[in-house]
Amino acid sequence: MRLSSMTAAAEELLVTHGAVSRHIKSLEEMFGLPLLLRGTRSVEPTPEGARLANDLSSAFALIASSASSLAGAVNALMLINNHDVVGYSAHRRVS
Repeated sequence: MRLSSMTAAAEELLVTHGAVSRHIKSLEEMFGLPLLLRGTRSVEPTPEGARLANDLSSAFALIASSASSLAGAVNALMLINNHDVVGYSAHRRVS
């Protein structure tokens, strides 16, 4: 887990501390087990929480990579269309 407090997570996500806490609690209820060990000023993942966080980090990295690639492809197509390359018009492919 990258951040060791609900407050730090909330600040990074631009939501309230309560929202983060509610979402974590909802996940714990869905899985039927605790994901975090809560201290007075910090939290740390349980073994199951650490595994979930690791798996999700990998999944989110893949999503970010795919989105970046797609955005790059869309930007390239926009440049091609805006420069009216031979065989293409701004709205349709010309044969």
